[in-house]
Amino acid sequence: MEASTDLIARARTSRTAFGELYWHYSPKVYRYFLAHTGNHHDSEDLTAQTFEQVLRTIDRYEDRGNRFSTWLLTVASHILLGVFHLSWDGPWLSRLRRPSHPQLQLK
Repeated sequence: MEASTDLIARARTSRTAFGELYWHYSPKVYRYFLAHTGNHHDSEDLTAQTFEQVLRTIDRYEDRGNRFSTWLLTVASHILLGVFHLSWDGPWLSRLRRPSHPQLQLK
């Protein structure tokens, strides 16, 4: 279930409302990272980074008919891509998991 537009609007200025968004969406973001890293610690760190970024950029979110979770997971995917880029030859690359969906497999 998506958060209300009122909650999203309040989260721009209220720590309490932002906390509600965090508790509502953090499990979904965590599972996204866990599916890609296979590592609980890294997934927790990346989830925190995602919400730090969302806190800085929530004013840029505009409801254009897309769900807030779509925007949020876009932020998460940019965080993940940044990690890939920064550690292309480092320890992260060896820990990444291939997506399980056949259409998402890297060739």
